[in-house]
Amino acid sequence: MIVPATEQDLPAILELTRRAYAGPAARGIRYSGAAESFESILQAWRENPVYKLVSEGALVGTVRLTPHADHLLVWRLCVDPPSQRRGHGSALLRFAELEAVRRGLPRVRLDTADLADWYRRRGYESVSEI
Repeated sequence: MIVPATEQDLPAILELTRRAYAGPAARGIRYSGAAESFESILQAWRENPVYKLVSEGALVGTVRLTPHADHLLVWRLCVDPPSQRRGHGSALLRFAELEAVRRGLPRVRLDTADLADWYRRRGYESVSEI
């Protein structure tokens, strides 16, 4: 079940985010999510919804969505490492895509450094590289 997070959920979401980004960080990929602070997640939550994915009563994933005039920005899509490879990431991405449709936005945009192939398999294309 994917629902908006409450302020009380934020500490657990912060810890999940740090765990999810620890693997890429160990491989030398620098995501700001690996060092996110409580203050930054609180600010993000105040500006736009932070969503949580709960499965069997446990928090297993999260995603943040920021609407723009011509697209929905998907960011901090992450799944707790022990819960990965069970379709949770795909469920979060589908949720974001449906949310874009619901809001009347024609595109979904995101940034990634280590999961480009995963997104390509889901129909996404690269528009630039850093």
